Amino acid sequence: MAINKFNVRAWISLTVILLCTALSLSGCKHTDAALASDSELLWRIANEAFESEDWPIAQIRFNKFKQFYGDDARVPVARLRLAQSAFHERKYVDAEVYFKDFIDMHPSHPKGTYAHFMLAESQKNQVPSFISRDLSMAKTAIKSYGVYLARPDVGEPDVKLAQSRIEELEIKLLTKHYDIGDWYYRTGRYESAFQRFKDLLEQYQHLASASPQFILRGGQALAVSALTIGEETVVRQARGVLLTYKDKERWSSELGKLNSWIQTFDASESEDEEYDEDEEYTDEES
Repeated sequence: MAINKFNVRAWISLTVILLCTALSLSGCKHTDAALASDSELLWRIANEAFESEDWPIAQIRFNKFKQFYGDDARVPVARLRLAQSAFHERKYVDAEVYFKDFIDMHPSHPKGTYAHFMLAESQKNQVPSFISRDLSMAKTAIKSYGVYLARPDVGEPDVKLAQSRIEELEIKLLTKHYDIGDWYYRTGRYESAFQRFKDLLEQYQHLASASPQFILRGGQALAVSALTIGEETVVRQARGVLLTYKDKERWSSELGKLNSWIQTFDASESEDEEYDEDEEYTDEES
Protein backbone atom coordinates (compact mmCIF):
# COMPACT_ATOMS: atom_id res chain seq x y z
CA MET A 1 0.00 0.00 0.00
CA ALA A 2 2.86 2.35 0.85
CA ILE A 3 4.38 1.65 -2.57
CA ASN A 4 1.13 2.59 -4.33
CA LYS A 5 0.91 5.85 -2.41
CA PHE A 6 4.47 6.58 -3.32
CA ASN A 7 3.79 5.92 -7.01
CA VAL A 8 0.70 8.14 -6.97
CA ARG A 9 2.62 11.00 -5.36
CA ALA A 10 5.48 10.61 -7.82
CA TRP A 11 3.04 10.63 -10.75
CA ILE A 12 1.32 13.79 -9.42
CA SER A 13 4.66 15.53 -8.92
CA LEU A 14 5.79 14.64 -12.44
CA THR A 15 2.50 15.91 -13.88
CA VAL A 16 2.83 19.23 -12.04
CA ILE A 17 6.42 19.66 -13.25
CA LEU A 18 5.40 18.96 -16.86
CA LEU A 19 2.49 21.39 -16.66
CA CYS A 20 4.68 24.14 -15.19
CA THR A 21 7.28 23.56 -17.87
CA ALA A 22 4.66 23.72 -20.60
CA LEU A 23 3.25 26.96 -19.20
CA SER A 24 6.67 28.56 -18.87
CA LEU A 25 7.46 27.69 -22.48
CA SER A 26 4.13 28.91 -23.80
CA GLY A 27 5.52 32.42 -24.20
CA CYS A 28 8.22 31.06 -26.54
CA LYS A 29 6.01 28.92 -28.76
CA HIS A 30 5.93 31.51 -31.55
CA THR A 31 8.79 31.17 -34.00
CA ASP A 32 10.56 34.16 -35.52
CA ALA A 33 9.20 33.15 -38.90
CA ALA A 34 5.64 33.33 -37.59
CA LEU A 35 6.22 36.62 -35.82
CA ALA A 36 7.91 38.13 -38.88
CA SER A 37 4.80 37.46 -40.95
CA ASP A 38 2.12 38.53 -38.46
CA SER A 39 2.54 42.03 -37.01
CA GLU A 40 -0.72 41.81 -35.05
CA LEU A 41 0.37 38.64 -33.29
CA LEU A 42 3.76 40.09 -32.36
CA TRP A 43 2.20 43.35 -31.20
CA ARG A 44 -0.33 41.49 -29.07
CA ILE A 45 2.14 39.23 -27.28
CA ALA A 46 4.59 42.13 -26.78
CA ASN A 47 1.91 44.18 -25.07
CA GLU A 48 0.72 41.20 -23.05
CA ALA A 49 4.25 40.85 -21.67
CA PHE A 50 4.40 44.60 -20.99
CA GLU A 51 1.05 44.70 -19.20
CA SER A 52 1.90 41.65 -17.10
CA GLU A 53 5.23 43.33 -16.20
CA ASP A 54 7.29 40.57 -17.75
CA TRP A 55 9.99 43.10 -18.59
CA PRO A 56 12.64 40.78 -20.14
CA ILE A 57 10.11 39.22 -22.55
CA ALA A 58 8.60 42.63 -23.34
CA GLN A 59 12.04 43.89 -24.37
CA ILE A 60 12.60 40.91 -26.63
CA ARG A 61 9.19 41.29 -28.28
CA PHE A 62 9.33 45.06 -28.81
CA ASN A 63 12.87 44.75 -30.17
CA LYS A 64 11.66 42.20 -32.67
CA PHE A 65 8.71 44.41 -33.60
CA LYS A 66 11.15 47.22 -34.44
CA GLN A 67 13.28 44.78 -36.38
CA PHE A 68 10.49 43.13 -38.37
CA TYR A 69 8.13 46.08 -38.89
CA GLY A 70 10.27 49.21 -39.08
CA ASP A 71 7.67 51.09 -41.14
CA ASP A 72 4.73 50.29 -38.87
CA ALA A 73 3.01 53.31 -37.28
CA ARG A 74 3.31 51.62 -33.88
CA VAL A 75 7.11 51.60 -33.89
CA PRO A 76 7.39 54.81 -31.79
CA VAL A 77 5.28 53.17 -29.07
CA ALA A 78 7.39 50.00 -29.36
CA ARG A 79 10.55 52.06 -28.85
CA LEU A 80 9.08 53.81 -25.85
CA ARG A 81 7.82 50.61 -24.22
CA LEU A 82 11.15 48.96 -24.87
CA ALA A 83 12.83 51.77 -22.92
CA GLN A 84 10.23 51.63 -20.16
CA SER A 85 10.65 47.87 -19.82
CA ALA A 86 14.42 48.20 -19.45
CA PHE A 87 13.96 50.96 -16.85
CA HIS A 88 11.48 48.88 -14.83
CA GLU A 89 13.92 45.99 -14.90
CA ARG A 90 16.53 48.42 -13.53
CA LYS A 91 18.72 48.00 -16.58
CA TYR A 92 19.47 51.72 -16.55
CA VAL A 93 22.31 51.66 -19.08
CA ASP A 94 20.01 49.98 -21.62
CA ALA A 95 17.15 52.31 -20.69
CA GLU A 96 19.38 55.32 -21.34
CA VAL A 97 20.23 53.98 -24.81
CA TYR A 98 16.58 53.22 -25.63
CA PHE A 99 15.23 56.59 -24.44
CA LYS A 100 17.94 58.36 -26.45
CA ASP A 101 16.94 56.29 -29.49
CA PHE A 102 13.28 57.26 -29.04
CA ILE A 103 14.15 60.97 -28.68
CA ASP A 104 16.45 60.94 -31.72
CA MET A 105 14.05 59.01 -33.95
CA HIS A 106 10.85 60.82 -32.89
CA PRO A 107 11.81 64.37 -31.82
CA SER A 108 8.27 65.76 -32.20
CA HIS A 109 6.39 62.86 -30.58
CA PRO A 110 3.82 63.83 -27.91
CA LYS A 111 5.71 61.67 -25.41
CA GLY A 112 8.98 63.48 -26.12
CA THR A 113 8.98 65.49 -22.90
CA TYR A 114 8.28 62.36 -20.86
CA ALA A 115 11.14 60.58 -22.67
CA HIS A 116 13.54 63.42 -21.81
CA PHE A 117 12.63 63.12 -18.14
CA MET A 118 13.06 59.34 -18.18
CA LEU A 119 16.41 59.70 -19.94
CA ALA A 120 17.58 61.89 -17.06
CA GLU A 121 16.15 59.42 -14.54
CA SER A 122 17.99 56.55 -16.24
CA GLN A 123 21.24 58.49 -15.96
CA LYS A 124 20.60 59.53 -12.35
CA ASN A 125 20.10 55.90 -11.38
CA GLN A 126 23.56 55.09 -12.73
CA VAL A 127 25.23 57.54 -10.34
CA PRO A 128 27.14 55.60 -7.63
CA SER A 129 25.99 55.90 -4.04
CA PHE A 130 29.53 56.47 -2.76
CA ILE A 131 31.10 59.84 -3.57
CA SER A 132 34.52 58.20 -3.78
CA ARG A 133 33.44 56.67 -7.10
CA ASP A 134 33.32 58.37 -10.52
CA LEU A 135 30.45 60.90 -10.48
CA SER A 136 30.66 62.03 -14.11
CA MET A 137 27.22 60.55 -14.78
CA ALA A 138 25.80 63.00 -12.23
CA LYS A 139 26.89 65.88 -14.48
CA THR A 140 25.36 64.12 -17.49
CA ALA A 141 22.05 63.65 -15.65
CA ILE A 142 22.01 67.29 -14.51
CA LYS A 143 22.44 68.37 -18.12
CA SER A 144 19.58 66.09 -19.22
CA TYR A 145 17.28 67.45 -16.51
CA GLY A 146 18.16 70.93 -17.78
CA VAL A 147 17.12 69.98 -21.32
CA TYR A 148 13.88 68.57 -19.93
CA LEU A 149 13.15 71.76 -17.95
CA ALA A 150 13.72 73.86 -21.08
CA ARG A 151 10.79 72.20 -22.85
CA PRO A 152 7.63 74.34 -22.96
CA ASP A 153 5.13 71.73 -21.80
CA VAL A 154 6.64 70.90 -18.40
CA GLY A 155 4.14 71.50 -15.59
CA GLU A 156 4.97 73.16 -12.27
CA PRO A 157 4.94 69.94 -10.17
CA ASP A 158 7.30 68.33 -12.68
CA VAL A 159 9.55 71.38 -12.62
CA LYS A 160 9.88 71.08 -8.83
CA LEU A 161 10.60 67.37 -9.10
CA ALA A 162 13.35 67.87 -11.69
CA GLN A 163 14.84 70.73 -9.70
CA SER A 164 14.95 68.56 -6.58
CA ARG A 165 16.73 65.86 -8.58
CA ILE A 166 19.30 68.40 -9.81
CA GLU A 167 19.88 69.69 -6.28
CA GLU A 168 20.34 66.15 -4.98
CA LEU A 169 23.00 65.46 -7.62
CA GLU A 170 24.72 68.81 -7.14
CA ILE A 171 24.97 68.25 -3.39
CA LYS A 172 26.67 64.93 -4.12
CA LEU A 173 29.14 66.68 -6.44
CA LEU A 174 29.64 69.46 -3.87
CA THR A 175 30.36 66.90 -1.16
CA LYS A 176 33.00 65.18 -3.28
CA HIS A 177 34.53 68.55 -4.21
CA TYR A 178 34.70 69.48 -0.54
CA ASP A 179 36.21 66.15 0.54
CA ILE A 180 39.01 66.43 -2.02
CA GLY A 181 39.71 70.04 -1.00
CA ASP A 182 39.64 69.09 2.66
CA TRP A 183 42.16 66.31 2.05
CA TYR A 184 44.51 68.76 0.31
CA TYR A 185 44.00 71.20 3.19
CA ARG A 186 44.68 68.64 5.94
CA THR A 187 47.81 67.38 4.18
CA GLY A 188 49.24 70.87 3.79
CA ARG A 189 48.78 71.17 0.01
CA TYR A 190 47.40 74.68 0.28
CA GLU A 191 47.69 75.66 -3.40
CA SER A 192 45.54 72.69 -4.43
CA ALA A 193 43.18 73.23 -1.49
CA PHE A 194 42.78 76.90 -2.43
CA GLN A 195 41.85 76.05 -6.02
CA ARG A 196 39.39 73.34 -4.95
CA PHE A 197 37.57 75.55 -2.46
CA LYS A 198 37.60 78.50 -4.87
CA ASP A 199 35.91 76.32 -7.53
CA LEU A 200 33.50 74.93 -4.93
CA LEU A 201 32.32 78.37 -3.80
CA GLU A 202 32.05 79.69 -7.36
CA GLN A 203 30.19 76.67 -8.79
CA TYR A 204 27.88 75.84 -5.88
CA GLN A 205 27.07 79.20 -4.36
CA HIS A 206 23.36 78.57 -5.05
CA LEU A 207 23.48 75.61 -2.63
CA ALA A 208 24.34 77.81 0.36
CA SER A 209 20.93 77.21 1.95
CA ALA A 210 20.82 73.48 1.12
CA SER A 211 24.36 72.66 2.33
CA PRO A 212 25.46 75.54 4.57
CA GLN A 213 28.02 73.44 6.43
CA PHE A 214 30.06 72.70 3.29
CA ILE A 215 29.85 76.28 2.05
CA LEU A 216 30.88 77.71 5.43
CA ARG A 217 33.78 75.35 5.97
CA GLY A 218 34.83 75.78 2.35
CA GLY A 219 35.00 79.55 2.77
CA GLN A 220 36.98 79.25 5.98
CA ALA A 221 39.47 76.83 4.44
CA LEU A 222 39.76 79.06 1.35
CA ALA A 223 40.76 82.02 3.50
CA VAL A 224 43.26 80.05 5.59
CA SER A 225 44.80 78.48 2.48
CA ALA A 226 45.16 81.90 0.83
CA LEU A 227 46.79 83.44 3.92
CA THR A 228 49.12 80.44 4.27
CA ILE A 229 50.22 80.76 0.65
CA GLY A 230 50.75 84.47 1.32
CA GLU A 231 50.69 85.67 -2.29
CA GLU A 232 48.93 88.96 -3.00
CA THR A 233 46.98 87.65 -6.01
CA VAL A 234 45.74 84.58 -4.11
CA VAL A 235 44.65 86.59 -1.06
CA ARG A 236 42.80 89.12 -3.20
CA GLN A 237 41.10 86.28 -5.10
CA ALA A 238 39.98 84.70 -1.85
CA ARG A 239 38.52 87.98 -0.62
CA GLY A 240 36.79 88.51 -3.97
CA VAL A 241 35.16 85.08 -3.82
CA LEU A 242 33.86 85.57 -0.28
CA LEU A 243 32.54 89.05 -1.14
CA THR A 244 30.32 87.60 -3.90
CA TYR A 245 28.01 86.12 -1.27
CA LYS A 246 25.04 88.14 -0.08
CA ASP A 247 25.36 87.07 3.57
CA LYS A 248 29.02 88.02 3.96
CA GLU A 249 28.68 88.06 7.74
CA ARG A 250 29.16 84.28 7.80
CA TRP A 251 32.80 84.95 6.90
CA SER A 252 33.26 88.19 8.81
CA SER A 253 36.25 86.79 10.69
CA GLU A 254 37.91 85.43 7.55
CA LEU A 255 37.24 88.62 5.59
CA GLY A 256 38.70 90.64 8.43
CA LYS A 257 41.93 88.64 8.28
CA LEU A 258 42.12 88.93 4.49
CA ASN A 259 41.44 92.66 4.61
CA SER A 260 44.07 93.12 7.31
CA TRP A 261 46.63 91.28 5.19
CA ILE A 262 45.78 93.35 2.12
CA GLN A 263 45.89 96.63 4.07
CA THR A 264 49.29 95.68 5.46
CA PHE A 265 50.50 94.87 1.97
CA ASP A 266 49.11 98.12 0.54
CA ALA A 267 50.70 100.13 3.35
CA SER A 268 54.03 98.42 2.76
CA GLU A 269 53.77 99.03 -0.96
CA SER A 270 52.93 102.70 -0.34
CA GLU A 271 55.99 103.06 1.89
CA ASP A 272 58.17 101.52 -0.81
CA GLU A 273 56.83 103.98 -3.36
CA GLU A 274 57.54 106.93 -1.03
CA TYR A 275 61.05 105.62 -0.47
CA ASP A 276 61.61 105.35 -4.22
CA GLU A 277 60.39 108.95 -4.69
CA ASP A 278 62.73 110.20 -1.96
CA GLU A 279 65.64 108.42 -3.59
CA GLU A 280 64.78 109.91 -6.96
CA TYR A 281 64.48 113.42 -5.45
CA THR A 282 67.85 113.06 -3.71
CA ASP A 283 69.49 111.98 -6.97
CA GLU A 284 68.11 115.04 -8.76
CA GLU A 285 69.45 117.39 -6.04
CA SER A 286 72.90 115.96 -6.25
